[in-house]
Amino acid sequence: MNKCNIEDFVRKFNENTVFVDHSWNRKDTCWSIGDERSYIESVSRNWVHGQPINLVNIKESLRYCQEKQPQDEQSIEYYQDLLNKGYEYIAIDGQHRTKVLQRFINNEFQFNGDFYDAKQNRHEISNKLYREFPNDLKNYISGTDLISVHIYEKICKTELGNMFIRKNTSRALNKQELRHALATPIGDWIWGVGRKHEKSGVTKLFIKPADISRQLDDEFFLKMLLALNVSIDSTSPSSYDLKSSTLDSFYKLGVGGPESIHKSIYAKIIGRSGDILDQTMTVVEKQDIYKASARARIPSKTMWAVLFACEYVYDHGLQIQDEAKFFSEILKIDQTLCDKSQTSYGKALELYDQELASYSPGGRSPEPVKPKAYAYYHRCAELPHQPVNRIRRKDELIKSIKRKHKTLGLTKPTAAAA
Repeated sequence: MNKCNIEDFVRKFNENTVFVDHSWNRKDTCWSIGDERSYIESVSRNWVHGQPINLVNIKESLRYCQEKQPQDEQSIEYYQDLLNKGYEYIAIDGQHRTKVLQRFINNEFQFNGDFYDAKQNRHEISNKLYREFPNDLKNYISGTDLISVHIYEKICKTELGNMFIRKNTSRALNKQELRHALATPIGDWIWGVGRKHEKSGVTKLFIKPADISRQLDDEFFLKMLLALNVSIDSTSPSSYDLKSSTLDSFYKLGVGGPESIHKSIYAKIIGRSGDILDQTMTVVEKQDIYKASARARIPSKTMWAVLFACEYVYDHGLQIQDEAKFFSEILKIDQTLCDKSQTSYGKALELYDQELASYSPGGRSPEPVKPKAYAYYHRCAELPHQPVNRIRRKDELIKSIKRKHKTLGLTKPTAAAA
C-alpha cells in the first residue's frame, strides 16, 4: 500500500491518468458539498489512512492477461484501448474521494468548517479556497502523507465489477448501484438512457435530485423497459413482476460469455422500447403543467399512464401533434378513470355492508363477498409492479384513448411523412 500527500496524489492520480468506468461505477454526483467538506476535515485529522483509494494498474493487468489469459480477448482489448488513450489506472473504489481532493487542491470549492494542523490543533476556516489557507496548513497538506493508495495488478476485466461491489459492501450501495456494477449490455444501455435524460433536465420533473444521484432514475427506466416487454403468462407470472429480484435477474442475464451474444439478446428488447421511452420523455419535457423549478413533481402513476399512452401511439403508427396537449388530456383521462373507479368501489362497499347486515348464516342467500380494491382502476394505478394490475389499468386507459384520438391530437402520418 502506498502513502502520499494530497498534492502528490492529485499530480499522479487525476482525470488524465485514472479511468472511471461508468459501466459499473457510481455516478459522480453522489456526494454533496457537505460530504466533500466533511471528507477534507477527516483528511486533515488523519482519519482516512485506513481507507485506501483502490486502483487497478492497467499496464500490469494487460501484461497478465496477455501472458496468463491470452484467450481473454475482451480484457486485452479493453486494457489496450485505455493505454492508448493515456490512462494508467482504473478506479475501483474512491472516485468521489479522488475528485474531492482534486477539487480542493485545484481551488474549485471553498472549504467551510474545522481544519486540523500537524499538531491536530483545530482551525476554523470560513469559506476559503485552498490557496487562501494559512501557510502552516498548506505546508501540512503538502508535506504529510495523509492518503493511502492500494494498486491492484493481474485483474481481468470481468472481475472489475465484482471488485467494486466487494469494496463498497460496507457503503450501503442501493440495489440499482449494485446492478450497475454488473458489466452487461443492458446496464450500459440503461446508464446511457439515464444520463441522456438527466442532462436534458427532464428526469428531475419526476425524480428527486437526491434519488437521481443514487441512480434511482435508472431503476425507474429499467422498470419501464421491463413493463414494455412483458406479457401475462399463467405458467410463470412471477417472471414478469417489477420486484427487485426480477430486476436483478434481468441484469444478470448479461453476465459472462461473449458480449456479442448478449447484445443480440437485448437487441429485440431495446429497439422498440427505446423509441417508446424517448417519446415518453419528449412528452414529459414539453408538458407545461409541472415545472422543473417547482417542488411538485409528476406523480409516478402519471408517468406510467403517459408511458402506456405512448406505447399505444407507437404500436398503432400514430403521431402526437402537440405534446403538451397530449400530456394534459392523458392526465384528465387518467383522473376521470380514477374518480369513476373510486365512486364504483365506494358503492360496492355500501352494497356489501347492506348485504352483510341482512345476511343470516345458514339462510338461502350466500355470504356476501367484500369487493377487492385491486380490481378497480384507481388501485391498479398504484400497483405498476404487479403485472396483472398493471395490464388491467393499461387496458382500461387504452379503451378511453381509442375514443379520443381527436381530443388527444393523434393523427396518422401522411404518405409524404411516412
